[in-house]
Amino acid sequence: MKNNKRNIKSIKRALGISTAAMIIGLIGVMLVFVKEQRWDAVGCSILACNAAIFCGYYEELKKASALQAE
Repeated sequence: MKNNKRNIKSIKRALGISTAAMIIGLIGVMLVFVKEQRWDAVGCSILACNAAIFCGYYEELKKASALQAE
């Protein structure tokens, strides 16, 4: 793959953005729990979706890293 380095950089950038979004979402869910003593269903759903996106990007990063190692 010719543009493998660029692909790895973009995947790492996407992982960083996804991680930041998960941290912000987790803080929001925890604040709602502390203030209202309930779990925010919408916030937890967004965290679950973002976790699925993160897992997909992580698998792609592993594949791209393996291709670069060859």
